[in-house]
Amino acid sequence: MFFGSLALDNAENAVLAHTLKVGKKTFKKGRKLSSEDLSLLRGEKIGTLICAKLEPGDIFEDDAADRITSLIIGENLRKGAASTGRTNIYADKKGLLNYEAKAVNNFNSINEAVTLGLVPSFQHVDRGQMIGTLKIIPFAISGGVMNEIEKFSSIHQPLFNLRPYVKKTAMLIQTQLTTTKASVLNSTAEVTSERLKMMDAVLIDEKRCNHSENELSSELWTAITAKPDIILIAGASAIVDRRDIVPSAIQSIGGNIIHFGMPVDPGNLILLASFKGIPVVGIPGCARSPKLNGFDWVLWRLMAGLEVNGEDIMKMGGGGLLKDIPSRPLPRGKVSRLEK
Repeated sequence: MFFGSLALDNAENAVLAHTLKVGKKTFKKGRKLSSEDLSLLRGEKIGTLICAKLEPGDIFEDDAADRITSLIIGENLRKGAASTGRTNIYADKKGLLNYEAKAVNNFNSINEAVTLGLVPSFQHVDRGQMIGTLKIIPFAISGGVMNEIEKFSSIHQPLFNLRPYVKKTAMLIQTQLTTTKASVLNSTAEVTSERLKMMDAVLIDEKRCNHSENELSSELWTAITAKPDIILIAGASAIVDRRDIVPSAIQSIGGNIIHFGMPVDPGNLILLASFKGIPVVGIPGCARSPKLNGFDWVLWRLMAGLEVNGEDIMKMGGGGLLKDIPSRPLPRGKVSRLEK
């Protein structure tokens, strides 16, 4: 592609590099100059323009953006119309965007002329939400660059997709102490129900029992008979050890502790387990609030039908420092003041 100053006699079908205002008419950057455009510019005594001019084999930015997006886009996503070398990408369903960061980085490393930006992988997105944008940086790319991208996409097809939520059912078990307020339990049930609705899931029942291993294990057995897709446990006291009441109750009836703790704050004290093939989550105290926390990151994946293991959780540390919530027992800001 040629880029530089062109005499008007050589500028027909060239692409204007910078917006130009002539009298009352504005020629916008990226405009393909017609013979009529050039006649008007000659009448204004303009002799040269900074332009881009495609050479044989070059692909215009909009055409390139449209073609490349079609090569890499996955299921449950749609592309918008290409304009100014850009195609925006939208979610057709509610769910999680899914991709390997390394693969996206490798795509962006093919050539500086082609760039792709996406929302973080495994992030909740709503239907119609823009989840990414592909931008061609210059006014055109060479056929050689397109060939490289086609070769890459033949191996990484699709480069990203959207995992829609599967309509699931959940049960909530809350344990309580003599000092536990009913208003806290009621609020937790309401917040949990609303959280699930965001993923098209339904809270089919909520049970309450004393904060003891025996009573909790009994409620777990009862919960299984309802055949929910997931069981959530909100303990009256935070889980602080694998041998604490909530994990002990799960294990006492034959459940399996998959992982305890996560590198996401708020949300550190989460417990992931399973019982008879059903995921069981000991939710952290911060999940009593509707604000984003590490529990959401795990719940999103489960509700999209993805398996979650300890390795998955321990990879959540990058970006895992979320906004603090004022209701936690010892907010970060107070800890910082105590340390000074």
